[in-house]
Amino acid sequence: MKLINKIIRLNVTAALIIAAVALPHDLGNAAVDGASAFRFSGDGHLKIYNTHTKKTISIIYRDSQGVYDDEALKELDGLLACHYDKKQTEMSLKLIELVDYIQDHFAASEIQVISAFRSPEYNSRLRRRSRNVGKKSFHMYGRAMDIILPGVSSQKLRNFALSLKSGGVGYYGPGNFVHIDTGPVRRWSAL
Repeated sequence: MKLINKIIRLNVTAALIIAAVALPHDLGNAAVDGASAFRFSGDGHLKIYNTHTKKTISIIYRDSQGVYDDEALKELDGLLACHYDKKQTEMSLKLIELVDYIQDHFAASEIQVISAFRSPEYNSRLRRRSRNVGKKSFHMYGRAMDIILPGVSSQKLRNFALSLKSGGVGYYGPGNFVHIDTGPVRRWSAL
């Protein structure tokens, strides 16, 4: 999965560069300005609070020309690392863009992340304690986050995420987090 994320990160940047060079100047700029290879993309700026580490970052991971900042992405990967054993992976760009899009839609001041990357060891440990943890959880591949948006009900967040039809959405009840992933479109409730 790490190799796939690396290829996606490189291909998105390469596609934007090729578009800028290969297309006529005015068309190239129109195609590249703020462009993203993903159906749902935010503004390239995220403010994330990790509820386990108590760390917050406010970061620009993609500039107005659509170019991803590798250092910023590495910083995001670090913030979203497994809090249990500090292991980390390259988080899915599709997931980062999707969560940014959701934050922008609600004009939320920040995203509170309950869980992002989980090491296989930590995922196994959670599975022993809860039936709500998948054996092949998208968290283990950097393709899922459990999030809260302050000031936005979990029902509104769930409903909006479902309307996007961009992956899995798990609902854990009023006042709780919502699971967002970039896997197949599906939904579940753990009530």
